[in-house]
Amino acid sequence: MSLGTGAPGNSARGFATTNERPRIRGYFNICSCLSRSFACASAIGAAALVPQSPMDEGKVPGGRSMKDGRIGPGSVEGVSGTSGVTRLDALRPLLPAEEEVLSRLLSGSLDRLGDGTPPTSDDAARAIRAPFLRFLILGGDEGHRPHEKGVRLSGAWIQGILDLEACRVPRDIGLKDCRFDAVPVFTSAVIDRAFLDGSSLPGLQAERLDVRGGLYLRGVRVDGEIRLTDAGLGGNLVCDGAVIKSLGSFALNAEGIEVRNVLARGTDVRGGINLRGARLVADFDGTGAKVFQPDDVAIAAEAIDVGGSVLLRSATVDGEVRLLGASIAGDLNCTSMGIANPSDDALQLSRAEIGGILPAAGRQDRRSA
Repeated sequence: MSLGTGAPGNSARGFATTNERPRIRGYFNICSCLSRSFACASAIGAAALVPQSPMDEGKVPGGRSMKDGRIGPGSVEGVSGTSGVTRLDALRPLLPAEEEVLSRLLSGSLDRLGDGTPPTSDDAARAIRAPFLRFLILGGDEGHRPHEKGVRLSGAWIQGILDLEACRVPRDIGLKDCRFDAVPVFTSAVIDRAFLDGSSLPGLQAERLDVRGGLYLRGVRVDGEIRLTDAGLGGNLVCDGAVIKSLGSFALNAEGIEVRNVLARGTDVRGGINLRGARLVADFDGTGAKVFQPDDVAIAAEAIDVGGSVLLRSATVDGEVRLLGASIAGDLNCTSMGIANPSDDALQLSRAEIGGILPAAGRQDRRSA
């Protein structure tokens, strides 16, 4: 089957006829889209599926963030933070879980509190105060230094705001399967890598975050916004299997981010994804993702620059997908994708440049709007 694109300046209302093609309810706007396999005012045949390019979980060449030269405000070489507790004595008496963490500080292994799963209610036996955690993350004091691998906890109930704004953190931050009762603040921080896999958070504030490696949010449960505007990652942003809820706004707001890969495979996003002006060395992979922002922009990726491919195979999107002015060196693969935005454009590709394959959307109903 082939797709009639219509004349420049027009849109086509359409639907696909097979499970292997995108299912589009709404308008399909491709005016001025440039692709080796897809051009305006022409019809294309069904394109063969292209194997997904391999995902490199490592860092960019040289192992440095693309924003390595930028240090957040108030962060100076050799200075770990701008404020907060610098001596353990100021935090005494310690809570039972804090005493337990301190006793195993130098092991370098994952320290499981309780059964290691996220606390589902206020569990005093697993309570860790945010100022205590911040103290350890920033290096502790004499006699209480963390292992070179950094702080690695699971199953903690973290009380209060973990505030690392404008801090330099020379080690990994590993807080897996933890429960945060306040939004962590990583704004303008410079860190090596961060692992929050499986944790439950009311949001994440991390504008201008500089990560030399990757930020790992696999399987997180977030009832609020993840804010990563203008962040720079030398590795990947990994949100596979995450559930993020912030309806009426961008649940994942990464406008202007610089990163190797954005991996959101199987992610459930209740609210929009903002990747406007983002620069990706390799791929944006949203295979199997579900994004719900009805009657609004579900995926905002205007002027995105992707060195690899955009992969939305088998994704389900309720809302508009905007790729206006996008530059994609590889493929735009929307095979088996479902998009619903009947009241307006469903997929916007105006002025987009696609260097690889854009699989056909199947037969379209070209009734007037």
